Amino acid sequence: MDNENQSLWLYRYLVGANFLIFQPLLGFFKDVIILAIKEKDLRGEVAVITGGGHGIGLEMVRQLTDMGVKIAVWDINIVSARAAVRDSVERAVAKTRAELGEVTLLINNAGIMPCKLLLNHSAGDVEKIFKVNVYSNYWTIFEFLPRMLSLNRGHIVCMSSIAGITGTPNLVPYCSSKFALKGLMDGLAQELRLQYPDSKVKTTTIHPFTVDTGLAQKPRTRFNWLIPITSPESAAAQTIRAIRREYEYAFIPQILCPLFALGKLLPRKVKKWINCSSR
Repeated sequence: MDNENQSLWLYRYLVGANFLIFQPLLGFFKDVIILAIKEKDLRGEVAVITGGGHGIGLEMVRQLTDMGVKIAVWDINIVSARAAVRDSVERAVAKTRAELGEVTLLINNAGIMPCKLLLNHSAGDVEKIFKVNVYSNYWTIFEFLPRMLSLNRGHIVCMSSIAGITGTPNLVPYCSSKFALKGLMDGLAQELRLQYPDSKVKTTTIHPFTVDTGLAQKPRTRFNWLIPITSPESAAAQTIRAIRREYEYAFIPQILCPLFALGKLLPRKVKKWINCSSR
């Protein structure tokens, strides 16, 4: 084996070992160890939850309210402030600050998920998906992050998806929007660490698998015996736990973390076989 091939092999081995062994083990021990540590108290926090009128968002509203969090619910089904429109966000921010005070917890949960072949989408369909799923995150972060930095306090949470980790047929624009969210949050976390090393502003990205929220009609999973459908109540509870433990990212259910790490090492032919045989 020549030096170039040896270097390539070593690189692949180290990357594979990192995904397959070190990261899952770190996550496992982090959970075990942190169980003995008190999770941060959210009582008195002021939260904005987009898409809080149904599904995971509604359950987070209920559970966080029980924890003493003051909440402004932004949802197209409840209020006229549409998170996809910048002007509407600015008006909603002013109203929220006037009534509840400074927002210290932003949970960007709003999203839509049209399920059909890519070529059956219109240009308007794709624009709407990105306005709701992606642009709304930018507009809310632009509004709340500067004040969080000046207060040296705050937490930004993004509801991404497993579709932001791996592509899925019949959900191409949706997957694209969730990949965009992962890039946004990964980049923002790095930027905060570099530009504001002493800042106490935190970020958390959530990657749920199939959750029975109503976005998908008759939801199902390919390996239901291994990865069952999650209820909105459970997904909300796991999200809140990730917030209280200040995780930078979390998978729902947790088993997906080592499973996706393992998948990184599988040959492409094996991945295709799994995808085809499990439909």
